[in-house]
Amino acid sequence: MSASWDNTLRLWDIDAGKPLGVMREPNKARGFALYKDNSRAVCTGSGLCLSIWNVDDVTSPSLITRLDTGHTATVWGVEMLIEKPSEPVRCLTFSQDGTLRVWNLTEGAEREEVSGRRAFDPVRLTRTVSLATHFLIHT
Repeated sequence: MSASWDNTLRLWDIDAGKPLGVMREPNKARGFALYKDNSRAVCTGSGLCLSIWNVDDVTSPSLITRLDTGHTATVWGVEMLIEKPSEPVRCLTFSQDGTLRVWNLTEGAEREEVSGRRAFDPVRLTRTVSLATHFLIHT
């Protein structure tokens, strides 16, 4: 899967080097994450929304919903949080506005917000997202 500034996300056949399915976003797509079972994709971007796509049929992905993230600047990325069968599906979004937000995707609602003093660096945060995830889950 890839996210692009041309407002698309693409599912790929790696062996053939060709896209299988295309998802169109209203703004630049910046980041994505897949559910553990690969049935859905969650994506973020400059449109300040969190989109959830059904990707069971990779040649014809369909939009399930778009959620207003509450972020006030570009949402750099999204990471899925560790899932336990008894818990709702959750993800973490991080934004240029200096906030991290934890989402309950089962209910389509924000669970909590963590604010920083400056924008989160997407490269640095991606490298350390497991630490941030651990901190948010266990505090």
